[in-house]
Amino acid sequence: MLLDDDANGTVTKYLNGPGIDNKLRSKTGTAVNYFLADHLGSTNGLADATGSLTATTGYDAFGNVTNPAFPSRYQFTGREFDSLVQLQFSRARFYDPKLGRFISEDPIGFGGGDVNLYGYVWNNPLHFVDPFGLNGWGTRFAGWLDGNIEYARLYYQGSDQKWVQNGLVNTGADLSYGFSDMFRVGNGLGHALFAPDENAYGRAAFIAMDVARAAGLATLLGGAGSRIPIPSGNKGLGTNPFIGKSPAEIDRIFCQKGYVKKGPNPMHGDGTYVNPRSGRGYHIDANHPPPKPPHVGVHRPRGKRKTMVPREYPL
Repeated sequence: MLLDDDANGTVTKYLNGPGIDNKLRSKTGTAVNYFLADHLGSTNGLADATGSLTATTGYDAFGNVTNPAFPSRYQFTGREFDSLVQLQFSRARFYDPKLGRFISEDPIGFGGGDVNLYGYVWNNPLHFVDPFGLNGWGTRFAGWLDGNIEYARLYYQGSDQKWVQNGLVNTGADLSYGFSDMFRVGNGLGHALFAPDENAYGRAAFIAMDVARAAGLATLLGGAGSRIPIPSGNKGLGTNPFIGKSPAEIDRIFCQKGYVKKGPNPMHGDGTYVNPRSGRGYHIDANHPPPKPPHVGVHRPRGKRKTMVPREYPL
């Protein structure tokens, strides 16, 4: 909101900050007021150009105002309060501070991250805000990450002379902020649909932000998933896993890896364990006479005896 023009022809101009619902100053005629806000963005007071308070108010945890005559409609969490119906406008839907909940269901359903489709910020209004009526768990998690990233950035920053260290710290923090922002996927679409002050370019930008967030998450999950070892019955044995093992323990190793038993009793040397991928057979010979020690011998499959190297695993 940049300008109000009421039915009486009174014009009020607003100066906005970089954040959502971040009112800094209002000017009506020659009267100028500066907004005083708390950590939630709630307007607690107005001050003139000299710094003197012109109006004050307060709120309980869920936004019920202590001064009904407060002159600005931008009140709890910086949102607009309609004194006629006693509801707060949160863009996608209206919020009732007396009930501590929205009066309609979340437009994005359970995608908002709450089984209560009327709930307000998971009943934790001292720490979270929902300016669009759409916030889900991802926004909450991203906010938590942002707070920890900023704490780490301030903690590891050195004096002004340590410009190399500070540059690395700030670069790491910027990259981390980009990571946390990916979890706000869905917010851009909500802003594009319900933000009242945006033109078509701004709405397109919000959608593009969500596309980038979704792509980042897909890349993250795909990249991480490709590096997670997946148990498979067809993988090899690697280095000798049989040293110091009994035939029963060796039998468990082969069974866990999905090797196929061939013969009447492979555990006691009468048969083999076949790797279904390579075709190699493994024979337990725990009582081999000297000079060869007890071992697990590897039988090469027919057709591959010229290409596969024979091997024995000493026990």
